[in-house]
Amino acid sequence: MSFTIRYKEDLLLFRDWFRELIRLHFSESSFWAGVKYPIEVRSHVRMLDNTEVDLMISNGKVVVIVELKECDIQKAIEQALKRRRFADYIYVSLDLHTYTILKMLRNYDQALKAGIGIISAKDECIVIRAYPQGRRRQRRVEKDDDRERIELLL
Repeated sequence: MSFTIRYKEDLLLFRDWFRELIRLHFSESSFWAGVKYPIEVRSHVRMLDNTEVDLMISNGKVVVIVELKECDIQKAIEQALKRRRFADYIYVSLDLHTYTILKMLRNYDQALKAGIGIISAKDECIVIRAYPQGRRRQRRVEKDDDRERIELLL
């Protein structure tokens, strides 16, 4: 599924935490004034290493990935740690209350050290904001039939 957000009204379909995520990472000043749209929202995206990302939001320059889980924080954090090289920012969204998430995070300090953001879908808020992941584009050099070097950005 792919959804393109062209106008502010398009965001009415989404929950508060999602609109806040857009505001944090894709607008520069007021809510919609600095947004360089279109912003593309895709779900169940297959990555280069054949893993699947639950939600990907991108405007062509910034990529935000959200791993969605009902309550399995351990699995969500493991997936986020593996997929963070594909994104500028990565979040884990859990259908739990904020106080429950904060209690559970005591056992998962590696998520905080890695800069992974945490969202409470039940309370509709961003509990911990993600830090930039330093996504690096990998270069791969190949030779075509004429023996010329071709550099590919992955």
